[in-house]
Amino acid sequence: MARAGIAQAGLFNQTGDPGDDDTAISLDPALSALCQAFIGKLNTYDPPRPNVDQIRDDTLVPAGSQTGCAAAQNETTIAVNPLNPWNLVAGTNDYRIFNTREARNDGSGWAYTTFDAGRRWLDVQLPHLTFQTGATGALSDMDSAGDPAIAFGPHNTVYYANLVFSRLNSATGVAVNVSHDGGRTWDEPSIVHTDGVDTSGNPTPTDISNDKEWITVDQRSGAVYVTWTEFQHDGSPIYVSRSTDAGRTWSAPTPINPRSSFSTGGVTPFSSGSNPVVNRRGDLVVAYESAVCQTLACDQATDHDAIIIATSRDGGRTFVNREVAADFDFPGNADVGRATLTGENFRINSFPQLTLDPVTGALFATWADDRNGKYDPQTGASIKTNGDVFVVASHDGGAH
Repeated sequence: MARAGIAQAGLFNQTGDPGDDDTAISLDPALSALCQAFIGKLNTYDPPRPNVDQIRDDTLVPAGSQTGCAAAQNETTIAVNPLNPWNLVAGTNDYRIFNTREARNDGSGWAYTTFDAGRRWLDVQLPHLTFQTGATGALSDMDSAGDPAIAFGPHNTVYYANLVFSRLNSATGVAVNVSHDGGRTWDEPSIVHTDGVDTSGNPTPTDISNDKEWITVDQRSGAVYVTWTEFQHDGSPIYVSRSTDAGRTWSAPTPINPRSSFSTGGVTPFSSGSNPVVNRRGDLVVAYESAVCQTLACDQATDHDAIIIATSRDGGRTFVNREVAADFDFPGNADVGRATLTGENFRINSFPQLTLDPVTGALFATWADDRNGKYDPQTGASIKTNGDVFVVASHDGGAH
C-alpha cells in the first residue's frame, strides 16, 4: 500500500531511535560490537592505495557496546568547490566525542577539508553543535548530530547542514555551520528549525520529528536553501527554509508538497528524502519520494509511490509539484523496522538524487526501486528483490 511505503519510516521514527539515526550505538547492553572479535588480531588486509585516510587522531570507544572499537564515522558526504576543484569538504556522522549525559560516544559534526585534491586533510570539529561539544541555548539539549549535507556557495563559502536531536526527549532540529575560507575554520551554528525544545534548551511537547535534511546554494545570488522532512502522526511533509545573509538567519519553513490542500489523485503529505538544486535561472528544484493517492487513506488499487519534482520560481515561497515516475519501494523487514533487500538487514530506500549539468542546464534525477522484484502472487511477500537504478532527465528547467 502506498501509504505504508512512505509513512512507515515516519511512524517508526516516532517510536524508535530519535532522529532516524540507526548508526547510533545500541542502548542494549547485551549487544556487542562486531569489531571486538578482531581486537588485538593481525590485520591481513593491504592498506588501501592510493586512498588517504581522512580521519586523524581517531579514538577508541571507552564505554558501551562498542568498547575498545575505533569510533565510527559513517553516512558520508562530500562537496567540491566549483571555483577550485582542489578544495573539497567532506563530512560524516562522527562518534569520536564522549557524551557524559549518555555515558557513551555519540555523533558530533566534523568537517574533513583538503586543499590539494585529497592528498592531505584537515580534521575540524564543528563548534558547539551538540551537548558534548559545548552547545548553548536550544542546541544544548541535542545529544547527537548527523545526516550531514554540504554545499559550496560563492567566494569559497561552505555550508554544512546537520540534523540534531536529543536522546533523552523528542527534541529535533536542523542546524548549519558556515565556513568562509573553504572549510578551514567554521562559524558558530545557526538554527534553521527545531521542534520539542525552547530557546533555553528545555524540552517541550511535540509530535514532530525533523529528519533527512539536504542543502543547496544559488551560485549567482548566494541564497542558501535547506530542505527536510517533518515526520508527524498524520503525514511527513517536505519543508524548505531560505537564507539570504550567508546562513546567519533563516526564513520560516515553507511546505513544498501539499500539507492541507490535498486533491484527489494528487501528491500527499506522506513524503521523504528531499534533494534540492538551483538551476541557472535561479529556480529552486527539489526531488523527493511521495505517495500519490485518491484519498489520504491511500488504500486504493491505483494509489502508488512516486518520484516527485517540485519547482519554485519565487525563491522557495510556492511550488509546482509534478510526478515524473512511479516508484516501487523495497519490502519492509520486520526485524529492523525498515525496508531492506530480501533476506538482508541493510537499510535501503528509493529516495531520488538530483543533479544539474552546469553547462547545458539539464536536470537529472536518479533512484533505485524494486519494480522488477519477485513477489508471491497470493500473499504479496517478497521472494527476491531486484534493485534497479533509474534516471529521468529534464532539459527545460524541470517543466517536463
